[in-house]
Amino acid sequence: MLDKHVSDTFSTETQLQTAIRSLKSNVSTPRNLITPDGSSEESGALLDCAVRVMLMTECNTKGLTFGGLKKFIWEDEETPAEFIDRVYCAILLNAAGAARALINLNNLKVHTLVKRAGIELQGTDKLSNHLTLVCGEGVKILLIFSHQAFLECNLERLRSDREDLGHSTAEALAIGCLPPQLVVETLKTLVLLFPLLQVGNDRSQRILRKWVEDEDLDKTLIDRHHVLAKLFAGGQPDPEDTRELLRQYPYWGAQLARLLREVDEPTAVTWLERHTERRRSPRHMYKCAMATLVVTAVFGMLATVLAAVQVWISYCA
Repeated sequence: MLDKHVSDTFSTETQLQTAIRSLKSNVSTPRNLITPDGSSEESGALLDCAVRVMLMTECNTKGLTFGGLKKFIWEDEETPAEFIDRVYCAILLNAAGAARALINLNNLKVHTLVKRAGIELQGTDKLSNHLTLVCGEGVKILLIFSHQAFLECNLERLRSDREDLGHSTAEALAIGCLPPQLVVETLKTLVLLFPLLQVGNDRSQRILRKWVEDEDLDKTLIDRHHVLAKLFAGGQPDPEDTRELLRQYPYWGAQLARLLREVDEPTAVTWLERHTERRRSPRHMYKCAMATLVVTAVFGMLATVLAAVQVWISYCA
């Protein structure tokens, strides 16, 4: 029985390795023409698993989706490169692009998100779920991709292949990596959330250490975070409006903008918060104003009547 289990495990690992090699050597081939060993259904499942393992990205076959926060179906006519480009859709701005609403990038620090927006942190093994804000009854959770070592390994392999990191998506997949700009940008978002430790301002770092310890996450998030922060120090100036944010962060800019809005206008997730939110609504304010006007009018009429009675009593006396 044990021998059979070992044999089955070895066979599955061998098939997965074959699927990963097929994926890397067919980055511009439609999915339905990539055929690892096995039946059609088994091959599809192996390809999905290869994407999850090699790229830590959610991937499902049409009709065979499983549970998960976000479901990405790899269509039969899509190549691996096209699928990854669709999952991580970069926002490309034109000259008349997004509005220029002013932003404060300091509001993306984790201690600000926790204190002002009531957000809790949760690690995710899927890069495709990174920076997803989940709001439900009594919960508000920010998913953060917690495998910094995986991202650094991708970056190192890409740089060893091409120093300028000018790979296309297909070229990056061919060496088993994610697109370089996506990797770099994801690492930069970790620096935004957990800025370098500063004297008298280590609140986000304390939250980082507690989060990593509580969820038993990749210790690279703590051990090498100072290296990461220095790596990106002295780059482009911080964006001052949403359009510049989307330009500097084409992959994650929309999620970052969503977090900034959450700090300014926190989503109500409890009964008390929703009740308070309704009381701040324009409709409620209008009702309060009308009620105040009616009460004022009634008291004004009563005062007039009382004054008239007093005058009549004085006259009769």
